[in-house]
Amino acid sequence: MRFLFDPLREKEQKLERFRQSFRILTSDGEYPPERQNRLFHSCRKAGLDWDEARQYVLPDAVSFLRTVVTKAVQDKSITAEEVANIRRLQKRLLIPEELAHPIIEQFFDLIERKLTAIIIDQAAYLGEASVVYALKSEIAKYDLPVPRAERLVLQRELRNERKRGS
Repeated sequence: MRFLFDPLREKEQKLERFRQSFRILTSDGEYPPERQNRLFHSCRKAGLDWDEARQYVLPDAVSFLRTVVTKAVQDKSITAEEVANIRRLQKRLLIPEELAHPIIEQFFDLIERKLTAIIIDQAAYLGEASVVYALKSEIAKYDLPVPRAERLVLQRELRNERKRGS
């Protein structure tokens, strides 16, 4: 029996090995840049296109991002640094916004609740410029989607109006 070289099958096998490597490198819930770099070099060595290989593992990448976000949300003390790390991870994994948005949305829900609590807590001091500036800075740190940030700013302004009206 004679075997013919099948480039499509060989490429599929390489992509599948890439997927296995990706799963192994993310199995502990971490994916630092040095691991991505290692994966990049093995991808190049195998003769695969980096972007094509990352598209191939997109369902795995989305699942990994979901796991990371769920873990971060569970402790309920979300920091601006965590948000920035999640966003960087999303970009490094090449996950488009329309796929990442539903996952990250739960993150933003918690942040909005946290900032709303701060606004309510600081309501008595909203007439002071330093407090207003600190709240604006706190909201900006989280890099929230525009509608959420605007809602928080409006909330702050409404509470300030109520305070002045009292």
